Amino acid sequence: REAEARALEEEQRIERQKEEDRERETQRVEELRRQWRWATFARLQLEEEKDDGKGDVCRLNLRLENGSRIVHKFPAGMLLQRLFDFVETRDVAGEWETSKESPYGGELRCILAPESYKHEYDFVLVSQFPRVVFADRQAVLKDALVASGMWPSASLIVEPLFEE
Repeated sequence: REAEARALEEEQRIERQKEEDRERETQRVEELRRQWRWATFARLQLEEEKDDGKGDVCRLNLRLENGSRIVHKFPAGMLLQRLFDFVETRDVAGEWETSKESPYGGELRCILAPESYKHEYDFVLVSQFPRVVFADRQAVLKDALVASGMWPSASLIVEPLFEE
């Protein structure tokens, strides 16, 4: 009986250790994701400062997952990747507007993306009618919108991806 009790205790200890390890890994990944978002937001801010406002621009009305809307102008020649990053960093933008401080200190330009983290987007951008899914993040904004007849302004919806 004592051997069975010790074996059961050891099994429970190992299970608790595995659960603690999973929790630490979840927290580590969440912190990397947060740092990636801040670094991406910083990069977008710098890119926006460089955009001179001349040339073709597109006015996009974005409906976010939480139901809020954002209207923003984007350069025609940018990749859709930049639009995905813009959407992904809206919570960080809100934090920045409120406090003008980052949790990583210093200037925005000093925040670096973690090298060991590969970000996965959990949404796609879609137009309602005609329904077009904009999932190719390497496409040029103007080309993608012209091909679907929505240039120079469009309304896009941030649609979450669901696992089957």
